[in-house]
Amino acid sequence: MQKPIMTTNERPLAEMTIAEAIEQWPEIASLFLDHRLACFGCDMVGFCTFADIGAYYAHVDLPALLAEIRELVEGRPSP
Repeated sequence: MQKPIMTTNERPLAEMTIAEAIEQWPEIASLFLDHRLACFGCDMVGFCTFADIGAYYAHVDLPALLAEIRELVEGRPSP
């Protein structure tokens, strides 16, 4: 099992808010558009986590989204 992407304060990516993740890794912004997520411009972006996205958006495969982010940020293919 691959270790989750960690933040500077050692929280797993799935527990970060979307705003925190985009601030730390701006290069992931395009993935939100690719997955048809309305995070940009949403008032909840500072409160909503990736786990919330998995609950709110039925069309999103959360493990696949997190793997894409891992691949983009860490520069290696996901398993």
